[in-house]
Amino acid sequence: MRNATTKQAQDAVNFLVHFIGRPQLSVMCQNCRGEEGQYFRNKLVEMSNTIKTMPKTYEQDGKGDQRYCCPWLLKPKKQDPAQMVSP
Repeated sequence: MRNATTKQAQDAVNFLVHFIGRPQLSVMCQNCRGEEGQYFRNKLVEMSNTIKTMPKTYEQDGKGDQRYCCPWLLKPKKQDPAQMVSP
């Protein structure tokens, strides 16, 4: 993965606010300005891309053991961004 730009990280934060609690996201944003900033910018973009590309709940019906499993994600991805609920 290439190094994420500040703009890409900002776009990722705007998307992730629907999936990650504000206090956690705030700490990650603060870390973007620290010594390990590039790592955190990359991680924000990576998490955003993971959520954007993961299948929606209804797409998993009938797949059995073939289904996508993501136990660390507590909020399911909705079909429509307008259905997203902020924490």
